[in-house]
Amino acid sequence: MTDELSPVAKVDALAAELEDLDARRVAIGVELVNLQFGLDGDAKIRATEVFHSDYLGRLFALVDELRTDE
Repeated sequence: MTDELSPVAKVDALAAELEDLDARRVAIGVELVNLQFGLDGDAKIRATEVFHSDYLGRLFALVDELRTDE
């Protein structure tokens, strides 16, 4: 990103980057879930840990944040 962008353009560019990152995170989450069905015991446990700690943790944090906004 160049410094020549206006503040609004910078915000728009950052928002687009966040959307791309979120889409990638969802794709990775789907891949982890799909992998769980074909993995051996230790790998399945690890994939579940990653999924739960990252994705479900973010979901519960969002729910908590929404509750405090009421």
